[in-house]
Amino acid sequence: MPKVTIKSLQEKIKELELINECQSNEIDKLTAEIDTLKNNKNMVSIEEYALLLKQLEDQKQTTAEYKELYANLNKEKVKLKNKLKNFEKKVKPNARNAGRKAFSNKKVIKKIYSMYLDGKSLQQVSHELNRTGIKTNQGKEWSKSSIRFILLNSKNVINGFIGEDIYNSAVKLLNDNKKTP
Repeated sequence: MPKVTIKSLQEKIKELELINECQSNEIDKLTAEIDTLKNNKNMVSIEEYALLLKQLEDQKQTTAEYKELYANLNKEKVKLKNKLKNFEKKVKPNARNAGRKAFSNKKVIKKIYSMYLDGKSLQQVSHELNRTGIKTNQGKEWSKSSIRFILLNSKNVINGFIGEDIYNSAVKLLNDNKKTP
């Protein structure tokens, strides 16, 4: 199942709300037309009346389907929020990140995790990024500590840059490497 962010769910919910509102307005308009035709002394053909009734039923069916989709999206949103809360409880935030703005280049973040999990050391990862001309947020060269900061930053998972499994693997590897002299 592809990863879905809360923001994308909120956008989908807004879209469905707009569609639902349009559908409701259309139902109201069709209902008013039918009522006008029923109360009006003017005659209409049976075919025209039947067509209007069919359109009304179709609109009601479509609205019901959108309401179901909307309800399902809200359920998914709640699940994602709960999953996020559970993840934030499990992850110990980096206590030394005061004043540091998180790096937000998704491509570079994925590259850092990939290189590290492929067996490169923190120093080798920083050398590779510096060699290719990639700079930090402050426009400086990468160091071991800046690579460690990226790898330990749980916001990379929260923001959808990497998966929780990749993050956990990197943290485990960092902790394992830290224990060996």
